[in-house]
Amino acid sequence: MDHDNLRDLFGRAAEGWVATVETLDESDWTRSALGAWDGRALVGHTLRAFGTIDRFLADAGPEGTPEIADAAQYYRTVLAEPAIHHDVERRGVDAGAALGDEPAATVRSAVAATLSGLAAADEALVGPTAAGSMRLGAYLETRLVELVVHHRDLCAAMGTATPPLEGIWERVFAVVAATANASQAQAATLALLGRAVLPDGFNLFSSDQA
Repeated sequence: MDHDNLRDLFGRAAEGWVATVETLDESDWTRSALGAWDGRALVGHTLRAFGTIDRFLADAGPEGTPEIADAAQYYRTVLAEPAIHHDVERRGVDAGAALGDEPAATVRSAVAATLSGLAAADEALVGPTAAGSMRLGAYLETRLVELVVHHRDLCAAMGTATPPLEGIWERVFAVVAATANASQAQAATLALLGRAVLPDGFNLFSSDQA
C-alpha cells in the first residue's frame, strides 16, 4: 500500500469536505440530510472519522500483529453487528450536538489537528479500531470511504455538486467493491458491464444482503 499517496488522498478529501462545510448557512444545519439526520448530525458523524483516527494514533504502537488485515475485512466485521445502524445513527446525532455554536470552525480545527497527526505517523503502526487492531494504512482507507461518501451525501442534501475528487473516488470504489461476497460481486459486476440491472435497494454495506 502506498501510504504517502493514501495520506495525500485523505488530506485532499478532508480539505474538500471542510470547504463544503464552510459554505453551509444557518438553515442548512437543520435541513434534512440523510435518513434521520439533519445537516448537523451528518457533519458530526462525518467528523467522527477524524476523531477515530486521533484515538487510533493515541493508542497505536509499532509492535503486534493486526487482527484485521484490510478495509474490506473491517467493513465485513462491523456490518455483521446487528445493532450497528441504530448505534451509528445515535452517535451521529450526539456528534452533531457536540459541534457547538460554531460548527464549521469546530470542524476546521479538528480536521487540521488530525491531518497534523497523520503527517508524522508511521504507516506500520498497529492500533485499535471498532473491528479489531489494524495497521494505520488499512484503517485510513476505511476513514477515506466514510469521508468521501458522506461528503457526497452532504452535497446531495444541500443541492450542490459533489467535487470531482480526482483519484479519490477510484480508491473508494476499490475498497467498497472488495467488501462484496460472491453473490454481491456477481450482481455488481454484471451491472457494471451492462449485462444486468441491480435490484432496488442493492447495497454492499447492508447486513441484510448476503
